[in-house]
Amino acid sequence: MSHLAAPLLDTRLVASSSASSGWRLRVVVLSSLCALSLLSGVFLWDLGIADYFHAHRGVAYRIAEVVSWAGQAGWYLVPSAGVWWASRRLHWPLLRRLSAFLFLSVAASALATNVLKVLFGRARPWVWFSDGFYGFHPMNFKAAFQSFPSGHATTAFAVAFALSVIFPKGRTVFLIGGTLVALSRVFVYAHFLSDVIAGALVAYVTVRVIEHYQLADLRRASRVN
Repeated sequence: MSHLAAPLLDTRLVASSSASSGWRLRVVVLSSLCALSLLSGVFLWDLGIADYFHAHRGVAYRIAEVVSWAGQAGWYLVPSAGVWWASRRLHWPLLRRLSAFLFLSVAASALATNVLKVLFGRARPWVWFSDGFYGFHPMNFKAAFQSFPSGHATTAFAVAFALSVIFPKGRTVFLIGGTLVALSRVFVYAHFLSDVIAGALVAYVTVRVIEHYQLADLRRASRVN
């Protein structure tokens, strides 16, 4: 098990305590940049981008519909829970920790996004196209007003960020995949672009927090193996 588990750990998981403490600064900086992008999107370019894709619906729309399926949390929660259960029975502590990390990254980010959806109550793009309403209706439990943040984008990026920690050499592939899934939600006008950016931010912060607080467990697990 040890020769298989070693490549799974990102070198960041055994970094010095000073490097680990810098995660908060990275979260703050990225959050600030994303906040500026979100504000710009809401007031400047969200509607323009949505109108463009709505007017140019074609092959890209049909492809995006298929790609969007990869943003459903169940695709990752069920397998990671299964791996966690199996590794627990087989006494593979490192794999158990890593599968728990992936599960928590997806589950926690999805939960946070679902709460934010209700709090913000943003109308989806298709509400704009059908009823001409664009804006926010806070504390709204209707699906038509749960555009912000994008749940599919949150899940796609949570998986991409978590897998980038576990398999650092595949980081580029994971992030490209997450981006494509997230953008597919804009193509099918289920979300505005700023909704997708918000989903990526929620995923990043969630994964970074979980990674930070699981570092000690992952180090212990790696020593066991």
